[in-house]
Amino acid sequence: MNEHTNPLNKPKVSLSPVKENEEKAVEPSAFLIRPQKGAEKGLKITKEGLKAAGCHWSAVAGAWSCPTSSKGKIETILGSRNVSVTFQPFADPYFDKTKNEKEAEDIWVRVDILEEKHYAESVALLSEEDTLSREILEKNLSPEDPILMHKRESLAQKKQAQEELTKEIAQLRNSAALVEKSKDSEEQLPFHVLGYNSQNEILIWQNGRLISLPSGRLNKDELRLLIGGQSEWFRDQEGERLLKTKLIDAAHQKGFIDDVSPLWAGVWFIKGKWIVISGNKVAKIDENGLKYLEEPIFEGKLVNTNVQPWLDWEVFEESLKSGSEGLKRIFNRLYEKVRLWNWVDPSMAAFATAFVMLSIVQQAMKWRPWIYLTGAKSTGKSTFFEFILQTIYGVLVERLDKSTAHATAQTIGNSGRIPIFDEFEKHRHIPEILELAKLFNKGGQKTSGTGAEKAHRYQLHHMPWFGSIYLPKRLMQDAAQESRIIKLELKKLKEGTPMLEKFDLEEAPKIAAEIVASLIASWEKIEIKAQEINADRNLLIEEMPGIEIRTIENFMYASSLLILASPELADPIIPPWATMQSEDDGDKLLDTILASIVRVRGDTYSIDELLQLSRRSPGEENSKELDRYGLRFATHKGRRFLAIRCENVTRYLLKDTEYGSLDIRGPLSRIEGAVVNGQAKMGGANKRCILIPVEQIEDGDTNDT
Repeated sequence: MNEHTNPLNKPKVSLSPVKENEEKAVEPSAFLIRPQKGAEKGLKITKEGLKAAGCHWSAVAGAWSCPTSSKGKIETILGSRNVSVTFQPFADPYFDKTKNEKEAEDIWVRVDILEEKHYAESVALLSEEDTLSREILEKNLSPEDPILMHKRESLAQKKQAQEELTKEIAQLRNSAALVEKSKDSEEQLPFHVLGYNSQNEILIWQNGRLISLPSGRLNKDELRLLIGGQSEWFRDQEGERLLKTKLIDAAHQKGFIDDVSPLWAGVWFIKGKWIVISGNKVAKIDENGLKYLEEPIFEGKLVNTNVQPWLDWEVFEESLKSGSEGLKRIFNRLYEKVRLWNWVDPSMAAFATAFVMLSIVQQAMKWRPWIYLTGAKSTGKSTFFEFILQTIYGVLVERLDKSTAHATAQTIGNSGRIPIFDEFEKHRHIPEILELAKLFNKGGQKTSGTGAEKAHRYQLHHMPWFGSIYLPKRLMQDAAQESRIIKLELKKLKEGTPMLEKFDLEEAPKIAAEIVASLIASWEKIEIKAQEINADRNLLIEEMPGIEIRTIENFMYASSLLILASPELADPIIPPWATMQSEDDGDKLLDTILASIVRVRGDTYSIDELLQLSRRSPGEENSKELDRYGLRFATHKGRRFLAIRCENVTRYLLKDTEYGSLDIRGPLSRIEGAVVNGQAKMGGANKRCILIPVEQIEDGDTNDT
């Protein structure tokens, strides 16, 4: 194609094209396309392709004006249809305008073209009407004359077309005015467009609500419902069309949004940035400080703010400034409360405190152990969960005591919730829950389909808390699962111990804010120290025979936190009790026996309930049931005892517990008041038994407190 650079010679041109022999200070931003002889029709056919390449019809130049950057693409478009044209450099201010200014100008160009057409056709119509009137008079035509009727019908159709053209011009003028009134395409829309999802739905944010609109079915009624029928967008059809177009364009510009696995309330660490979601507020914390998000989107993910606040934002902002000093202060405050429980080893209180704090930032940890709270009844396991975790973190703590594995994934997936499985030894889905919990350690994903064949993805990155009198046998028999556990063991409270009390509920959001802020401010140091501990694994294994690599991974974050918050409590880095077996606790064993579930005459009872029934209704039938399991009330030297035949109890009641393969005589004999070589009649014969004073089984019930 030849370059043609002669200037246009039209009086209406106000912006002269650059002449070939002129010295150019700036390279022209555009060029004009003019068809050579016989190519006019071919150029019209390529109109849509030219528009797609960024060209526009310049009313000033009376030709298509195109950006210089699209020249190669335009040559390809024209060459594919053998359209012969000349290119002419042109200084076009159109391409220096904003998107809205360009759009407004294009609309006004269209208005000018249609108005010229309307004027020309109006003149022609008046001429036709005048000619027809003279013809009627001259020929004295009857109104029923077929030729006259045909001409009048033709004129009526042309008048109707003119009226439609008038409406179209008015609509275009209104559209241009709408575009000119806005600074950009976002501001003129009556709601905030977030993007689009995998279902091609447009996601909008209006008055704190997330709304999805199917892009292929944007109807007027649905839009009126959202913005009201009095909106200027519905003044005419062009405004409605423009609204739909801008909605789709704005969604495309914002890009894809993952709303299948959104971010729920809690604390997140993503690509070096912290996200804290509480109530309807979302804060981002990075090297530039704290900033509240104006829209519920972060890194292409939807942020769900449909949850009650659990954190005091004012305290959070202030606490972020405290750094490591804030970490020490809040740790000590929490530790003073946690140490009131009677831990088997006093140092367990410090590690329990560390894990309580780490629970809220569990997603940021590269390895998450399972925290297992064990102990006999009345040692305060359930109370610990309620008074500490649930009080501090409120709605973020999720009790899953009877949940299935799938329901667990649905409940905590994609969230910062802290899962608690209390009385886990009674759980009906232990194998499935433990298999699911394996995904928690390094972070994993559970996927499930729905009836609509739309897969749900549940991101799991949690540090679970378990509580029970004893560890389930399934857990003890699986070395891979047992190695993931940190066992914190409780004893019954000592006499004179101050009463366990909750944190004040009004103070809880402030405590949560201090914990989160101090951890975020200190996280880089915590992470570095944790990885240093892990890197020294071989040295630690040499110094502490019995510990494993997994043991070090389990403790590295808690030990790192202790080193920064309270160094005196972090020595040694891995506590000796990390490799110890459970304490030889007869009370705990007795509670396990009493909590055992059996079926009697088609009904389900705990052993404790059977014993109570036997006391209320003494009789041979109840005694036989107890005999079968190796239990019977007996009298010895004038005192009432519970006689326990160890062989039967182990075989029928303890086979699925950690005591199933142990000799239980030792632990039971150490219960206060126990008679080791007692006897009781069972099954019609005297059997050697261990006798436990009835006072020991009447002291409270089987529910933990």
